[in-house]
Amino acid sequence: MFKYKTAWCPNKKDSHDSKSCIYAHHTRDFRRPPEIFRYQPEDCDTLVKGVGWDKCEKGIMCNKCHTTVERLYHPDKYKRIYCDRQRCNKSEICAFYHNTKERGQAIKECKNYKRNINSRHAVITANDLNTLNQQVKAFYVAHQKEEQKELL
Repeated sequence: MFKYKTAWCPNKKDSHDSKSCIYAHHTRDFRRPPEIFRYQPEDCDTLVKGVGWDKCEKGIMCNKCHTTVERLYHPDKYKRIYCDRQRCNKSEICAFYHNTKERGQAIKECKNYKRNINSRHAVITANDLNTLNQQVKAFYVAHQKEEQKELL
């Protein structure tokens, strides 16, 4: 769960079920790795307004979520809400809990995960972040154009 949708799918040429794939396929399902980027499980104004997160002034360093996937799979939100979807496959990738045992286990795992990342602060320089921000923006723009072509 902690790495879910934090990397782009290496399987781009093969047709497969992107919803059950652990990798991101579109900018709207990509999430920043929470062990590197500290953001709250709240929607950024760019998500609320429905504009691309490349329009956010803070970019990749924003302290709020830029995608629904970032919010639902955030360690403070994952499996905290009961799943009421009838078509759910009840797998680990569902962001909602299906029974109290699953909810309790997820809360325990998320607390341990947060404790571990807080104890080993990732050392990233401002230059590294700026470079990464530029790469994500470039990727976002390129994929946004691809997604628009697919809609036509």
